[in-house]
Amino acid sequence: MGFVQAGLGLALVDALLPWAQFAGIAVRPLAASPTVPLALLSVRNRPLSQAETRLRDHLRQTCRALPALSA
Repeated sequence: MGFVQAGLGLALVDALLPWAQFAGIAVRPLAASPTVPLALLSVRNRPLSQAETRLRDHLRQTCRALPALSA
């Protein structure tokens, strides 16, 4: 964000960025929301722990809600 704040370019960022902490930055939503595939990596031969399962479920729920944030 330093380059953008200095007037040296643009940045393509996700909707989760805390915009308020960057003084002098204008947020300009794209006409269409891009899609980005995400994956959660884990050890192949070990089941997810309870904490990992909760994290996975929370990430899924949050990602499903993201389009609603930009509407």
